[in-house]
Amino acid sequence: MPVLALSALVGLVLLARSGAPAGIVYSIDESYFVAAGRRLSWGYADQPPLTPLLAHLMDTVFPGSSVGLRLPATLLTAAGVAIAALITRELGGGRRAQMIAASGYALAMLPWGQILYPATLDVFFWTLLSWLLVRWVRLHDQGRRHDGLLLAAGVVTALSLQTKYLVPALWTVLTLSVLVVGPRQMLFRPALWVGGAVAALSAVPGLLWQSRHGWPQIEMGQVISAQGRTDVLGALLAAGLPAGVLLLGYGLWHLLRSPQLRAYRFLGWAVIGLLAVFVIAGGRDYYALGIYPVCFAAGAVELERRRSACWRGWLVIWPVVAASAVGVGLSLLPGSPAESDHREQADRVATAYRSLPPDTRGEVAILTEAYTQAGYLERFGPQRGLPRSVYSPNRGFWHFGAPPETSEAALYVSGNEPGRLENLRRHFTRAEQLVAGEENSGVGAVWLLDGRRAPWSEIWPEVYYL
Repeated sequence: MPVLALSALVGLVLLARSGAPAGIVYSIDESYFVAAGRRLSWGYADQPPLTPLLAHLMDTVFPGSSVGLRLPATLLTAAGVAIAALITRELGGGRRAQMIAASGYALAMLPWGQILYPATLDVFFWTLLSWLLVRWVRLHDQGRRHDGLLLAAGVVTALSLQTKYLVPALWTVLTLSVLVVGPRQMLFRPALWVGGAVAALSAVPGLLWQSRHGWPQIEMGQVISAQGRTDVLGALLAAGLPAGVLLLGYGLWHLLRSPQLRAYRFLGWAVIGLLAVFVIAGGRDYYALGIYPVCFAAGAVELERRRSACWRGWLVIWPVVAASAVGVGLSLLPGSPAESDHREQADRVATAYRSLPPDTRGEVAILTEAYTQAGYLERFGPQRGLPRSVYSPNRGFWHFGAPPETSEAALYVSGNEPGRLENLRRHFTRAEQLVAGEENSGVGAVWLLDGRRAPWSEIWPEVYYL
C-alpha cells in the first residue's frame, strides 16, 4: 500500500508539473515530436516512431495541452515506481525494501517523467523487461516454468525498439552475461526466441525506412558522440544524488557478490557491460538508466536483510532519501531549464511576416535553422497568422520535405550557427534582416531571403545537416 501511495504521488506531482506555468509550455523537443507525429512514418532521422505517434495522439485528444501531451510519460513513470517495487519483491524484499527501491526509482525518474521524451518511455520498458526476467529466474529456480514471461519480454523489447535503438545493446550484454554466469537454460527456451522473432519483425519497417533514407540514425549516433561522450562517473550520476547513486553502487556490489542473489548475478554483469558499451561508443549519460532499477532493488533487499545487524543505518537512509527529494523538488520548480518558452520567437516571426506586402506573403516559406525552432513555430505560429507548414534543413525536419517550388522567398529564423545562414544565402540574390536576434537568449534573427537562384529540389540536399 505505501508503494501504491508513492506511485500515485509521483503521478500527481508530474500531472501538476506538466501544466506549469500556464499549460502551454513545451520542452525543447516536444513540439518537434508533435510535428513529427503529424507526418506519421515508420521511421525518422533521429528516432523510431513511437514517441511521435504518442505525441500526435495526445495532441489530437488534448489539442494544445502540455498536460495531455505528457500524460503517457506521467502514467508510465508512476507505473515504473510500482514495477521497481515488484522487482524488489521478486528478489526477496519485504515492504521496507520495496519502498526504498520505489523511492530510488521515483527520485531518479521524476526529472524525466515531466516531459514526453523517448528516454522516459524507454526506461519504463527496460524496467518492465527487468521484472519479467527476474520473475522468470525466480520461478525457474523453484522448478516452475512460466515461459510466457520470456515471450512477454520479446513484446516489451519490440516496444522499446519503437522508442530508441538501444535495447539490442541490452540484450547483447544480457546474453553474454547469461552464457558466462547463468542461468544458461534461459537461452534454450523456445519462448525466448519466439519473443526475439517478434521484436525483430517489429523493427523491420523502421529499418527499411532507414535503408531507403541512407541510414541517418547511424549518422545521428556519430553526431551525439561528437557532442559529448559520457564517462562512467556521468553515467552513474544519472541515477540521482545522493540516494540513487548510493543505492545503485550498493546494489550492484551485492548483485555481483551476494550468495542470496547468485541467480541474478548476470544482471550485475549486464550493468557493467552496458556502461562499458555506452562509454566506449560515446553515448549519453542516461542511456543505461533503464537497467538501474535492478540495482536499486538489490541494494534495498540487502539493506533490509542487514537491518538487525546495523539498525542505525535506517537512521541514515531516510534522511538521504529526503535530501534527494529536496534536490529533485527544486529541479521541478517553474522556470526549470527543462522547459523553454519560444512564444516570443513566434511573435517576432509573425511581426516580420506581417511587415511583408500581402502579395509577397503567399510566396514566402517559413524556414528555420534548427528543428526545435521549426517545431515551436508549427505549434505557436498558426494562432499568430503564420502558415501552418514550417521547414528546416535540420534533422528530421529535412526529411519532412523542402518548401514548395511556388515559394520564391523564405522568411528564415537564424540560430547559433552563422555558417548555416551563409550556406543558405548563397542560393538567393538578396538577404535582408527584418528583426534582429537577441544574443545569448535563444531568440534568433529573422531574415527575408529573396530571389531564389535554383529550385528547392536542388537547394535542399545542399543545406541538410544533423
